[in-house]
Amino acid sequence: MSGDTIETQISAGARSAQDRTSEAAQAELLRRAPVGLMTIDLQGKVIAHNDMLALWRGWAPDEAPGALIGENALGWLSAESRERCVALLSTPALSEQQFREIVIDGKTMSGDLAPIILNADLVADESGQMLVHVALIDATERGRFERELIEARRSADRANDQLHDLQERLRHQALHDPLTGLANQALLEEQLGRMLLAATRSEKPCAVIYLDLDGFRSINQECGHAVGDELLRIFGRRIQSVCPDGGIVSRLGGDEFGLALGPTDDSELRALTERILEQARLPLRELIGDRPLSASIGAVLWAPRPGEGAPLARDFIAAADQAMYAAKRSGKNRATQCMWSDIVGKW
Repeated sequence: MSGDTIETQISAGARSAQDRTSEAAQAELLRRAPVGLMTIDLQGKVIAHNDMLALWRGWAPDEAPGALIGENALGWLSAESRERCVALLSTPALSEQQFREIVIDGKTMSGDLAPIILNADLVADESGQMLVHVALIDATERGRFERELIEARRSADRANDQLHDLQERLRHQALHDPLTGLANQALLEEQLGRMLLAATRSEKPCAVIYLDLDGFRSINQECGHAVGDELLRIFGRRIQSVCPDGGIVSRLGGDEFGLALGPTDDSELRALTERILEQARLPLRELIGDRPLSASIGAVLWAPRPGEGAPLARDFIAAADQAMYAAKRSGKNRATQCMWSDIVGKW
């Protein structure tokens, strides 16, 4: 050590202090562990133990440290469990051995028997003497912990389910019209985009329809907003009743509605717009009396061609909107239908 530099001596001293601090921290951690821990010899004599074990044996907290040293831990067991542990300890320990999750019966301070879970490690100390490090867990307490753990997991599952439901509700609210429950424009564009992409692969046409109700503004003013809202809900249901499977109906705002349709053709699209016009003309005397109601419709069909990219969903909807205004300019209560290829770049 005399040949060491001052720096080396200081470094060695610092390491020694750190080691002592670490050992003290570990000892304190074991002393305060929430399960009973002890070290015994092969005859069962207690050499060291933590506070929890002493508390389990009935000692007061201020008396717990060292209270059990020298006792024979085998005396805390039922006769059958004591014989079982003696047999384990008498097994030739030529190398390290472990015993895990062994259920034994221990005597409480009142003399009653209670199940205990034993975990033990047989190790040799520096002199070669075999010692046993033991952890004793009150099985009734463990059962309570396990039940609490199960309940905590169930609570977490319920919380996850509630979070999933909330996320679904928020998504639904974000993508649906609150008045009619129909899809909104964001969802229409999302679904139409998928239909357009599918059409490029299948090379089958798809279509979009844009419509509004003729005369709705005057009805809303004369009959009140409550009547106008109910009219929109009824008309939304009517459109849904004639929409083909796989299509999506949306309310775009005010009295404007949109439909996106998967594989279809010119004649099917024309027939659908006629059915929508018929639905709009159906009387609602109990709601608006004899006031007339009709619809103006714009419908655009896109027939994919090899090598041609699909239009953007918002552009496709905008084209149908322009076709709807063409129907209005032509006198309302009618549908204007065209091909995407005939109008692209013209509006």
